Order: sequence, then structure tokens, then C-alpha cells
Amino acid sequence: MSVLKIAVVAVIAVMLASCSLFNQKTPAKSYYFRDTVDNGNDAGTAGCHVEYLTSACNNRQVVGVTGDSCLSEQSINEYTNNRTCHRHDNRTSPADISAINCSEYCGSRGGHCETVDNACNVRGITSNSARCVCNE
Repeated sequence: MSVLKIAVVAVIAVMLASCSLFNQKTPAKSYYFRDTVDNGNDAGTAGCHVEYLTSACNNRQVVGVTGDSCLSEQSINEYTNNRTCHRHDNRTSPADISAINCSEYCGSRGGHCETVDNACNVRGITSNSARCVCNE
């Protein structure tokens, strides 16, 4: 094998090793969250889950906002935490979300999931949300 081929193979091997080491040492992003509009587990109110950079949950550090969402005509994906600042990184502390059946939530009246356009708006970052609507 020529010296040039050996050098190219060595460079590629070093690059691959560097990528592998970098990926192993890079921690998963860990953000902080706070439910707004509703008080967490309230399927009747279109709530918002605001994402912050630090544990201060300061509105100047908002990086995203996600609303509750309809899984189907009958089910809602509801963020269940209260308004406290909390953390989850999807590995050690998973998202605080659960599926709720709107008919069960509404009891004997029955109900359905309804999307509320642009219900969440924090510092110009908007998102739809959802709520269970009980039949009359």
C-alpha cells in the first residue's frame, strides 16, 4: 500500500473515532418546562407547555412552546404537570403527558377533542393547543 493511501486511511480512522467520541460525550439537551394557561392536568382548558433554557423559567429564556393536542376525535394528549418549573430530558425524566379520553372526562354527557388555533403565544412563539369539549 502506498504511503498516500495509508495516510488517507489513517485520517479517516481518526475522523471516525473523533465523531464517535464526540457523540458519546455530548449530553442530551435538558430543558425546563412550565405549564401555562391551565394548571396542568385540566383537559377542559387548552393549555401550553413552555420550554426554557434554565431552571428560572424566565420568559426571556423561552426556546419553545407546545400545546395540548388531539390524538383523535375522542382523545387528548394532556400535559399534566402544574405551573411549577420542572425538568425532563426524555431519558431520565420523561415528558409529563398522558392521553385522556374526552368522553370519560366529560362523564355521562360525553365529549370530544377540539383544537384551539394559536392558543399558546409566548414572546411571539405560537402553537395550537387542544381541549376536551363536553356535550350539552
